[in-house]
Amino acid sequence: MTRFYKGQGSHIIYGDAFFEKKTYNRLDIIYTPFLYKRVKGQFILSLHQTPGYSSNQEAFRVTVDLGRQTLVRFKD
Repeated sequence: MTRFYKGQGSHIIYGDAFFEKKTYNRLDIIYTPFLYKRVKGQFILSLHQTPGYSSNQEAFRVTVDLGRQTLVRFKD
């Protein structure tokens, strides 16, 4: 997945400093080595780039699919 932004920067509290730049490019590479029934494990590499500066972030994510059952209904 890739994202490219060109425009006015935004200051986001607790957000990445890249969003403050007028030009921002991000590439996410996701590899799923573990998939068993409802559990999925993924390695994520995010490459960030702005003019004059680049950085990267790595993560491992585990997700569990709880299905499509309705857990709670709210009254309108």
